[in-house]
Amino acid sequence: MAEPPGNGTVLVSALSCPSASFCVAVGGSTGAAAGRYTPFAERWNGAGWSVEAVPGPARPALSSRLTSVSCTSPIACTAVGESVSRNPRRPPTPLVERWNGTTWSLEHASGGPLFSVSCSTRRTCTAVSDVAGRRFAEGWDGSTWSPQPNPHPRAFPAPNGDDELGSVSCASRSACMAVGYSTWGTGFNVVRITLAEYWNGTSWSVRRTPNPIQLDDLKGVSCYSAHSCVAVGDYTDRGGDATVSLVERWHGGRWSVLPTPRRLSAGKRSDSALQAVTCFAKGGCIAVGDAQGGPFAAEFSSQVNGSAK
Repeated sequence: MAEPPGNGTVLVSALSCPSASFCVAVGGSTGAAAGRYTPFAERWNGAGWSVEAVPGPARPALSSRLTSVSCTSPIACTAVGESVSRNPRRPPTPLVERWNGTTWSLEHASGGPLFSVSCSTRRTCTAVSDVAGRRFAEGWDGSTWSPQPNPHPRAFPAPNGDDELGSVSCASRSACMAVGYSTWGTGFNVVRITLAEYWNGTSWSVRRTPNPIQLDDLKGVSCYSAHSCVAVGDYTDRGGDATVSLVERWHGGRWSVLPTPRRLSAGKRSDSALQAVTCFAKGGCIAVGDAQGGPFAAEFSSQVNGSAK
């Protein structure tokens, strides 16, 4: 990939490729001040990468970066992220940028930082995150971003409960699935369970997900039709000393656990976590993650009776 001018560090957070000859990668780049990011984007034209000019937030920020991008065509991409104010009393705000085939431009959004975005058409996008420990979603209708009502997934037994939606995938404007986790408790009594919510074009509703133990998390989701999705993440084994990859499938109106890929390219089964997944129309999926031996990729089938590779 191309390097921006200067001696800073580039953090690439997400990639979207609507065709073999067009991809956009987004993230943040630093200058002399380590840890202080400015929005960063690169474009692939089928032959090479080029750094794009990305405007910063309207209000000068201490640090701003893009965390997710979704492109429906070479002339329609939306990237989201966060902007951290120079005023420590001001909470982080959302950062939204739009690519029209020629330039990037800022868009206004409310709420807090946005973690993930998915666009089903050039005029329909959904982004998710959490604000003050409660999951949050915004929708783009082609002209404005507006908050979407989210249900509280369950009554927490403690006041310090936390919900987060970290990934979203939309098969159409009326079919989006967002995943993350719900957690509550303190110290050694923390409980974390998987969370999934479904958007039907009008409202969000919680969809019950399986939980292998009590420290479970879904980090990525991909929907290859309005009724079929695969989510990946991890859970802690019963001994509490190893992290294991988790794969779940949404089909027929319910979630079920799929076999975890047997062979990870890193050669490890324990202490492995899947971070992101992409599925195709015929049900094949590719997931990436981290293990004891380093990063790994896994290919598997999302079919009910399919087996992981």
